[in-house]
Amino acid sequence: MKSNKVRLCKGHNAPLLNCIGDVLDTEFYVSWSKFSDGKVPYCKKCLQKIFEYYQNETNSEKTAAYFTLMKIDIPLIEEIYNNVVNKKGKFNLSTYISELQKRDSNKDIWQDFSSTDVDLKDISEIKTIAERRKELNDLEKKWGIQDSVEDYDFLEDTFQRYTKGIEFINPQQEDLYKDLCRDRLLLRKINDNRYNGEETIDKVQNRISKTMSTLKLDQFEKQKDKSDIEKILEKQIWEIENTEPAEVVDKNEYKDYLNIESEWGNHILRAVKNILTGSKDYPNISQND
Repeated sequence: MKSNKVRLCKGHNAPLLNCIGDVLDTEFYVSWSKFSDGKVPYCKKCLQKIFEYYQNETNSEKTAAYFTLMKIDIPLIEEIYNNVVNKKGKFNLSTYISELQKRDSNKDIWQDFSSTDVDLKDISEIKTIAERRKELNDLEKKWGIQDSVEDYDFLEDTFQRYTKGIEFINPQQEDLYKDLCRDRLLLRKINDNRYNGEETIDKVQNRISKTMSTLKLDQFEKQKDKSDIEKILEKQIWEIENTEPAEVVDKNEYKDYLNIESEWGNHILRAVKNILTGSKDYPNISQND
């Protein structure tokens, strides 16, 4: 005859676990710890929820197992962990505890969590929950609220690829690169049928082409390391072509006589850069007439 004995689960007051409280005694794992009454303090359903929570937060089965077993004073033994993963293809909490307690001869050795023998580097190198939350907040400030961690990863990877070796002249230039990355993500969402808004593929692609042209990312030349002088010249060229001149008290007094300022980028700096680097980076004359 089955026992109807119940015990109070420690998860009964935790909103995350939403436990009913009084649970059948058979729904609690056996504990070898000298600090327990023979059963762990959380029921099996609550422990599964705890494990899934830590797994989502850390993106690591091993770290989730470590934190979950720590809460119930059961050690994480490397050998048993690996056996379960190899057998199941992934970690399973119920199977792990069952396999551990089959080694009854080790009961005195594996009494509590202090007997854990996994390499702590496997755990300590995983970002803590607080660190992950801060990282997510920083990403939201940088990119706005996105649908998933994968979207943030895509934005960060794309931004790194596009801006490799770039020294930003001003915040506006950096914002243009961010806008380009967001449009790239939007294009991906449309193609993956993950977007329900009013933007169309043609509209987004046209915006991408325009931004790439402004940033000169559509000029496909062989990539090579740039000299310091080339970086300086390119910075001045970009400033002249993409920024407004500073406001002065008397514009007439400081008027650009003989078009020296307006011609400096196209006909002097650009020519010097072409000579030094052997490039053929000519301005679009039609836009300057």
